[in-house]
Amino acid sequence: MTSFERASFALSVSDAMDEDSMAERVARIATIASVTPSLGLICVRDDAMDAGMLTAAALAASGTGLGIVLESDDVGNLAAAASAIPCSEPVLCSQNGDQMALAVMASTLGAPVILSCESLNGLMELSSAAEAGGCRDIMLNPMVRNMKQCLESTVAMRRLAARIPSADRPLVVRAWSGEYALAMASVSVMRGGRLAVLDDLDPQGCEVLDSLISNFSA
Repeated sequence: MTSFERASFALSVSDAMDEDSMAERVARIATIASVTPSLGLICVRDDAMDAGMLTAAALAASGTGLGIVLESDDVGNLAAAASAIPCSEPVLCSQNGDQMALAVMASTLGAPVILSCESLNGLMELSSAAEAGGCRDIMLNPMVRNMKQCLESTVAMRRLAARIPSADRPLVVRAWSGEYALAMASVSVMRGGRLAVLDDLDPQGCEVLDSLISNFSA
């Protein structure tokens, strides 16, 4: 899954939802994914900052058969949830947490990891250090906030990748919901991004993004 030979996107579910709302949300994502193949993952957000709740949400999401992105600023919560998911290889992500601690945890678990940093030089340093520490599957998130940053960072990373091996990693864009999230994901895909993690997108937006991925992703 994480080789990302073809771009993918994820929609998210919060571990702070009650059981019924979570089941409804997971079922909705699975239904959309059944008709938009590029929706290949569910991102489970640790909004509750609780290992047990993150684990329960991850288990609910894993029942869809889609890939899992676990997102938490607590690496201990990530480790607990990742270890509990049967027959799966979740991608670990911590946008605002300690990135080196995240890389160490990913290496220990043998899990794919998304490393996040607003500085491209910082991303390069993180990528090199994570690789040296045994991480085998590294993705890079430049933490862009708008379409202009998304375009500039993606183009700059692709240029770096032509010269620096540690820059040649799948690129991730993390966006929120609705039309602007779709626009940011579209810019990323059209410039070589391989994973867009979105909080939410309606079925029509998912169809548009799936079509773009089909046309622009190798």
